Amino acid sequence: MLLATLLLIATVGQDVSELTFRRVIADNATYHRERFIEAGLMPIEEAAKKGRNVRRLLVSVWIPGRPPVMEIERQSDGSVTLLLAWQDKPSERHPLDASVWKDLTALDKAVFATPKYDRNEIGKPPEGVYGCHGDTAAFEASIEGRVQTAAASQCLPRMESFDDAKRSVIALFSKVAITTQAGCKTDDARPAEALIHCFR
Repeated sequence: MLLATLLLIATVGQDVSELTFRRVIADNATYHRERFIEAGLMPIEEAAKKGRNVRRLLVSVWIPGRPPVMEIERQSDGSVTLLLAWQDKPSERHPLDASVWKDLTALDKAVFATPKYDRNEIGKPPEGVYGCHGDTAAFEASIEGRVQTAAASQCLPRMESFDDAKRSVIALFSKVAITTQAGCKTDDARPAEALIHCFR
């Protein structure tokens, strides 16, 4: 068995650490896809087969709250909608300005970039793995029939350490979700925390 593993590694030109890194990335994607399904959303693979164009976000920050899982969809007629979904109450759908879709999809390449394996980072978990009560975010998309999943997490300094593209997506989703609720205010400095406060 060991010989077969070593031959496989030699054949693909990777060491055990890189194989483990890629396996963890795949396991994380499966985990986050299950979280979206548990929240009541259609599996992203099914959405892709149906030709739906969607972007999804699930956030959790260190303060308690019950934020919705969010989905922005560009409909076949060009209109854009926001879906707010919870496990234990009815979902809400709201119309959005079409410019939101343009701003959101401009970030796709950076948000869903394939994580790079860095030999100097051996022993550190890839982005999206967490074991603390910090800030986490999961991103999911159906892009012209292809599915994409990404995640970010951090104990300290929390969400401000996420890369620019992921923070921009969180800010955009948070802002449009908050504006659907009377009496809630956005916060450009801490958009996810404003979202949590809005949906307590």
